[in-house]
Formats: sequence, C-alpha cells, structure tokens
Amino acid sequence: MVSIVLVVLLFSWLLSSLTEWGRKNRDNKADPFTDICGKTVGTVLRYCVPVFVFMIAVTMFAGAGALLNDVLGTPTWVGATGMAVVVAITLMFGFRNLVEIIGRIGPVIVIVIGIVALWVVVENFAALADVPENLAQYQPAKASENWFIGTILYSTAILIIAVPFLTSLGREDRSLRSTVRPSILTGFLYGGVMGLCALALLATLPMVYNEATPLVMLGIDLAPWLGYVFSIITLLGIYSTAAPMLWTVADQFPLKSRRTYAIVCLALTVVALIGGLKLPFAELVGFVYPSIGYFGLVFFGCLAYRQIKSRLAHR
Repeated sequence: MVSIVLVVLLFSWLLSSLTEWGRKNRDNKADPFTDICGKTVGTVLRYCVPVFVFMIAVTMFAGAGALLNDVLGTPTWVGATGMAVVVAITLMFGFRNLVEIIGRIGPVIVIVIGIVALWVVVENFAALADVPENLAQYQPAKASENWFIGTILYSTAILIIAVPFLTSLGREDRSLRSTVRPSILTGFLYGGVMGLCALALLATLPMVYNEATPLVMLGIDLAPWLGYVFSIITLLGIYSTAAPMLWTVADQFPLKSRRTYAIVCLALTVVALIGGLKLPFAELVGFVYPSIGYFGLVFFGCLAYRQIKSRLAHR
C-alpha cells in the first residue's frame, strides 16, 4: 500500500513533466533524452530505450497468448497472432488515430478493472486477515527483494518506455492545463485502481499466486460471464500497450513515405510476434521490466536534477 502511494506521486510528477516538456518543445526537433540527460547519456538511452520498448511489445504478444490459453484453452499462438494482426492494422493509421483509439479504450479499462477488483475485495474481505500467513506460504514472483527498490523500478520502467509517446502527446497540446492536470488525475486514478487490484490479489493469494493472468482468473471465479468480459478488457489493455510501444520504435526510423512506414511497422510486428511465441510470458515480465527500470532510474534522476537546478536558478 505504501508502494502504491509512491507510484501515484511518481506517476503524477513524471507524466506531467514529460507532457509539459513536449508542449514547451512543440516547435523544435529536440530529443527528450539528449535534452534532459545530456549528449552522452542521452544518446545511450535514446538507442537503448527503443530496444526495451520493443521487448515490451514482445511481452504483450506473449501475454495475449497466455491469456487466451488460460481462459479458452487455445494454443498460445492464436492469441499472440490475433493481437499482432490488430496492432499492425492500427499502426497503419498513424499517431493521431492511435491516440484517439487508446483515449477511448483507457477509461473503459480502468473502470471495469476497478469494479472487478472491488467486487473481489468485498467478496473475500475476511481473507485479508490471513495475508501474512499466505504470503509466507505462497510466494509470488518479485522484481526485487526490496519493496522500495521494486516500487522505483516499476515506476521508472513503465514510464521511460513511454517517453517518446508522452512527449509527442505533449507536443499536440497548446496549454498547460491540458497537459499537467490530466497527468496528475491519471496518476491518482491509476494508483486507486492499482490499490484495489493489490487488495484483491492479496485476499485470494492461494488461488492466483501462480497464475499468468490472475485478475482474469478472479473474474471467472466470481462469474463465468464476468471472466470472459474481463478477458476482453484485459486484451484491450494489452493492445493499448503494444500498439504505442511499436509505434515508438517505428518512429525512431527516418521514414520518408507512408509505404515505407507501413513496411517497417509490419516488419516490427512480425519480429515481435515471433519473440512472443518463442519466449515464456512470465519470464519475459520478470526480466524485461526490472532491466528497463534501471535505465529509467538514470533518465528520471537526470530529469529531477534538471528541474531542481532550474528552480534554484530562478530564486
């Protein structure tokens, strides 16, 4: 619970900082990595982050395969391939349409996940008293043995992969109000739903600690129809992560024509799909996110230093 409070604060700050950077630099070609971290460190991050972003897309395709395998018993290639096809088609429509689609899907995902998690907590509220004993017996996978380090790595990993996307989003806005306020609100909504999910998982730990898609399993346990609805919502969440990640990678190429852009997007999707089919979902999550987190720590450390230095200079 303390971790979630920290995530809310970090997300609110980082989201608002990145979108505001994009707004301030909307009329130039500045790169966020080199501008914030300097030429040497920024260049390293600029070329490393797209690789990690690509690995997130690979993880999402593997997750789609794992989800349909858990719920419907289909081979993992069915879910992964289906998701790859939808993502590839979306990328063909470009950045603006991608933002519109995700903007419509996002609130629905948050609301449904929040409702299901709250339902699970209410149904299993008494089981929260058994959490200490259950945690000792049923050990879920951890990104770090230290909860504080895990919190920081989670926050920086989630947001460094979205730096190009968020700064581009900021460049589309013209006012401070339309960038900073929604970012802060997003942080609080995200943290609130995350808190409900954490309580739901803790209350049902013996049932879900070893599941690839635990919240979906909880939905099915409450009501079969709800499990299927929640599966669709989860697939939308996977889609709304994979599509921006692959767009971010494609955007790094100096593409001159729409046809070249389409070919690059298709090639990236196919390669990511192959990776998602070959690599296990749980192992990907356990390796990719903590690794990205350390790079994120460097980037956001530079961002914090720059902001503190700027404010001290204006005193």
